[in-house]
Amino acid sequence: MKRERHGKAKILTPEEIYLLFNQGLKTQRDRTLFGFCLYTACRINEAVTQLQKDAFDFHYRPRLPIKITKI
Repeated sequence: MKRERHGKAKILTPEEIYLLFNQGLKTQRDRTLFGFCLYTACRINEAVTQLQKDAFDFHYRPRLPIKITKI
């Protein structure tokens, strides 16, 4: 929790990330959201407001780079 570190977020170690993906996060949805935030450096609110068209083109191929939109 940020309160214990006076407003500073903790940086996760590779081991902690591994444990989250394999033991901590139970659903595919949670793992996907965590991975999206981890690799795009966006916040959870930004991640959950993304639309399918932001990640995939007209032919359902992944967009590279992913377009992060703010609502």
